[in-house]
Amino acid sequence: MKIATIIAMVFQVVAAAVALLIPFGFDHPSSLGLDFDHFLWVLVAYSLALLIGVVASSVSKLWGALIMQLLIPIVIVALVYAGAIRI
Repeated sequence: MKIATIIAMVFQVVAAAVALLIPFGFDHPSSLGLDFDHFLWVLVAYSLALLIGVVASSVSKLWGALIMQLLIPIVIVALVYAGAIRI
């Protein structure tokens, strides 16, 4: 289960970086050709990786890994409420 936790954590970091740093178009594709549907698929993939990672780290009792996985969504929510990120 440790390898599943590590793979899920790496995928979560990559998916979060893509969602936050890559431009997505809303009405029309961005300069990279990505639109809102692609953004939703990235969020679905991130959510699935988060679920798998949380379950794997809980079963393995890797509490540090569990906290690190939950840290990304907590920071994003805090930044949204602080007004640093607009949705």
